[in-house]
Amino acid sequence: EFKRVNAIDQVANEGKPAVPTTTSVGEAIWHNTYLYRNIDGITYRVPMNDTRIGVMNCPLVTQFTSTGIDALTGGETVSIHPSPDLAPRRKDE
Repeated sequence: EFKRVNAIDQVANEGKPAVPTTTSVGEAIWHNTYLYRNIDGITYRVPMNDTRIGVMNCPLVTQFTSTGIDALTGGETVSIHPSPDLAPRRKDE
């Protein structure tokens, strides 16, 4: 299992509820993400795209906006806006 993570780090808060914040992340860009698989001694580079991922927008889906920019390579932009007054809805809703 592999993860590609966008987060606002809250130091020493692991395993606890998220602390309210007005910090935001605006349109972080993942141009592409690849996984490497070794099958019968041959290494394959495969894109980590929608066919190979599960999305977790935690703790609230309304605090994240993501927009695909390249379905083949898994490219997308991600914004994090945890403050309720800064929170636009996901563009695909």
